[in-house]
Order: sequence, then C-alpha cells, then structure tokens
Amino acid sequence: MPCSTACTFSWGAPSRRSGANLSVVIPAIGAALSGYGAQREYARLAERSRLMVARLNDARELVKDSKRLSSLQRAARSTELLMRSETADWYDVVRLHDFEVPA
Repeated sequence: MPCSTACTFSWGAPSRRSGANLSVVIPAIGAALSGYGAQREYARLAERSRLMVARLNDARELVKDSKRLSSLQRAARSTELLMRSETADWYDVVRLHDFEVPA
C-alpha cells in the first residue's frame, strides 16, 4: 500500500501530513472513477456505432435492390430518417455530458 494511503488512513493520532495526503488521494480517487465512467461510455458508443453500421448496410442493400424510382425514393427516405434519428440521439447523448474544465 502506498505511504500516502497508509499514512492517511492510519488509526494513530492525526499528523500534519494527513491533510496533504487527503488533498492528493481524494482527487486521485475522483479521477479514477471519472475515467471508469468515461470508459463505459466509450463502450456504449462503440456498440451504437456497430448497430448503425449494420443498419446502413441494410439501407445500402435496399438502394441497390431498387428497380423503380418509387422504391429508390422509399429507400432514400428511410435512410434519411435513420440518419436523422441517429444524429439526434447522438446530440442527446453528448449534450448530457457537458465538458467541464477543472479549476
């Protein structure tokens, strides 16, 4: 166990270093938890991206299989709706996590 952690959480009399140790340990714990949360978010976004790739591949097949103008227009409309909804969802996800500059 690192000295800062052992010294900070010892059961003996508080030392003058305890405040200094806590000022290092507590932000480090906060940064670790923040990093863990960000890593989970990246995994979720990667899964969303994989699903979007599959949907766009399906849309590409619809366009390629279109024999008439009406079926091509339907394929284009459905692809547009798909892309618009994904963009709106993306903005909602990003907007929930405003960037903060540490002081």
